[in-house]
Amino acid sequence: MGKGLEYLGLLGVTQVSPLGERAAELLEQFFSGMHNADLATLRRVDWANTYFIEYRLFGQLSSFDFDNLTRLVLLAHDHCLRVSIGSLSSKHLCLLIHARARTGSIDQRHPTIEGALELWRRYHPIEATYGYQPGTEAVPREAANVE
Repeated sequence: MGKGLEYLGLLGVTQVSPLGERAAELLEQFFSGMHNADLATLRRVDWANTYFIEYRLFGQLSSFDFDNLTRLVLLAHDHCLRVSIGSLSSKHLCLLIHARARTGSIDQRHPTIEGALELWRRYHPIEATYGYQPGTEAVPREAANVE
């Protein structure tokens, strides 16, 4: 039993589908612990759904300085789960989480991040990116003089 599923048990959630368990593990890592998620929202999720898990999120998602968007994308690839983001209002988002497999047709599979990046670079070479300089592909935050 993973930490996400264990936390759902502490909340009194008794019906959890295999997809619900996988989604809970993704969200547990996304929030750096389910205790950081909104408890009322966690209780409203239909964890027993076998087709999709819908999680309503307050706030924004971003790609770097507050890296929750990047973490969500990386976790989706690691957990082999398709995550779509929809708008509920100006400050509320809806995460729809669907199970996928590593192989199959486009609507059945979800690649690893390495596979997705390989495909991306095939059509979007790094040399064509903004500000590209050879040797700067993976500069640690400390080396980039970022405060």
